[in-house]
Amino acid sequence: MTVPAGWPEDARHRMRDAVVRAGMLSPNNQPTFTFLSEPEAALIALLSSGGARTAQPEEGNLVVICDCGGGTIDSIVYEVLSTSPLAVRECTLAVCRFGGAMIMDEAFLELLKTKVRASCPPQTFDRIAESEFEQFAERHLSRDLKHNYSGGSWSFPSSDGLRDEISQVFHPAMSNVLDLIRSQISTTEKVMGRVPEYVLLAGGFEGNSYLQTVLSDNIPMPTRVIWPQGSEEWTSVCRGATMHAIRKHSPHPGNNIVEIQSRIARASYGILNEVDATVTWLVQKGQNLPAHGVDLSPNQFSRVRTPNGNILSIDIYRQRSLHEQPHLLCRIKWAITNVLWTLISTLDIANTVQLEITCSAESADFAISFNGERQGPEKVTVDYGY
Repeated sequence: MTVPAGWPEDARHRMRDAVVRAGMLSPNNQPTFTFLSEPEAALIALLSSGGARTAQPEEGNLVVICDCGGGTIDSIVYEVLSTSPLAVRECTLAVCRFGGAMIMDEAFLELLKTKVRASCPPQTFDRIAESEFEQFAERHLSRDLKHNYSGGSWSFPSSDGLRDEISQVFHPAMSNVLDLIRSQISTTEKVMGRVPEYVLLAGGFEGNSYLQTVLSDNIPMPTRVIWPQGSEEWTSVCRGATMHAIRKHSPHPGNNIVEIQSRIARASYGILNEVDATVTWLVQKGQNLPAHGVDLSPNQFSRVRTPNGNILSIDIYRQRSLHEQPHLLCRIKWAITNVLWTLISTLDIANTVQLEITCSAESADFAISFNGERQGPEKVTVDYGY
């Protein structure tokens, strides 16, 4: 399931619960259910399928991906680690801003209503249904202006002053995209010491001629702005999510699907020391972690006896900024038999039981491994809402 960059962790868990309750996913298949950020999905699709065919990223190139959607604009920067097989790593944290094509839709509707209100009696205006305004906007904005308006000269009946008014409909959304890309380029230069070679656009809004003109005029070389053609522009997120799943679960995914080799932790995660009530951080915010997960060895599992065996549990704390106090994020519970508990009791738990933390999209997923084997969902549960 794809989500905007920066999608809140608690929202992800509610979405996951809704998917299960809706019957879309059986408990036995839950390990195959993952979240993927929309800009990452777009990058996978466009680089894997050659959607960015006018760009040929080389090893070491930096690529800004910007997903220009309806409600949000998402952007992140990757470094190309290799071209055969295709592999990249995250260089910056993803940024999400509200204000995509949706604010343009609202501005156009407001302009349309203003024009109609000024040209007819109040009683006539009051009889016009909202759906009629929306249908007009669908025909003339969504199907025409969004694709063909370039900000230049154009003809329109009774167009006195209308050009400037239409420009104001487009301007806020264009400025949001341009400001976000400029910010990512600036951040990349600070982090990597150089500017990106490419800006790769995705999302249905990216096909707008005016946006292409604005970016081409305002993003200086050597950074090149690339946009895909045809259906690739608005199907990249769903195609990228499918490719991601194929690479993750297929025994022979091939070399033509981009692999995300490492991601940046969006927060610090740790466990509480009961002796002095301090948190030992297992993962630091900004740390670059392998995308397939990293095994850690916390030794603060708690044990509770149950009628059917034992429960080993560990509390995970999270801190998203230095200004935020660490808080309890979740409790991981592992159901084990008495026989397994006896075995673990005779071994060094720090060397046999690992907490696996996988940074994905905008949060982290947790799992328990015993002797290198991940324990299934029938044994391990992760409880949130503390």
